[in-house]
Amino acid sequence: SPEFSHHVAQSMNLPETPSAFQIRYQGFKGMVTQTPNLDCQLALRPSMKKFNASCTRIEICGFSKWIPAFTSRQMINILSGRGVTDSVFVTLQNRALQQMNLAIVNESVALDFITQGGYGNNEFLKPTIHMLHGGFALLHEPYLQRIMRS
Repeated sequence: SPEFSHHVAQSMNLPETPSAFQIRYQGFKGMVTQTPNLDCQLALRPSMKKFNASCTRIEICGFSKWIPAFTSRQMINILSGRGVTDSVFVTLQNRALQQMNLAIVNESVALDFITQGGYGNNEFLKPTIHMLHGGFALLHEPYLQRIMRS
């Protein structure tokens, strides 16, 4: 239930309530999601039962997190088949190109582009992020310029 999810998130000191949790509980194992109209706090399917156990503590092994989404050729084909016009994709591509061009000449836009675009976990780009946070000038640093243009 949403209430139970919120309680779990609070007990884990999470800033937001995730929509799904990976759990272990009384021999059950698997993913549970928020279901608004649930009659109980936690519903478990029989297929989630792996073994018998008497422990009444719930173990949270993981939870849903925000990750960036990218438009792939397959996604474009699916959306086109569902009636999304080509002009929508052209508009999205033009916006992305404008953002990339702006990132080459503006340090704060570059930092936002790298971190919010989902590249912040890329091991190759971590030194670049540290350099930008450290005050290196993107406009005057050839290494950073090459990274951003590639």
